[in-house]
Amino acid sequence: MVIIKSKIINSILVVAIIFLCMTLFNIFNNRKITKNYKDVTLESFKKQRFRVVDSNKNIKSEIKIHIGGAVRNPGFYRIIPGTKLKRIIEELIILREDAKILNLNLDKKIYKNDKIIIPRK
Repeated sequence: MVIIKSKIINSILVVAIIFLCMTLFNIFNNRKITKNYKDVTLESFKKQRFRVVDSNKNIKSEIKIHIGGAVRNPGFYRIIPGTKLKRIIEELIILREDAKILNLNLDKKIYKNDKIIIPRK
């Protein structure tokens, strides 16, 4: 009888220790993820998303373009030369409800001094 009770108590202790280890592991991972999110700002996120590296591992220079028209956030943006208009629309700007992109060439590559005007319906 004493042996059975000690086995039950040992089993409960092993389960409790495993549960405690799993809980501590989850807490550690949650803190690590939260810390990473605190370090990211919108500006650094945009710079990382629009970074292009060539075959020599050199970062290509950025250019400044103007985006206006039927967008919620018009203004000047820095991009890598040769970025397609489709990528800029998907990742950088927010279109308004009255934006008309059907007539735009989404495969057009954007270069220095280009001005993007999104037409309205």
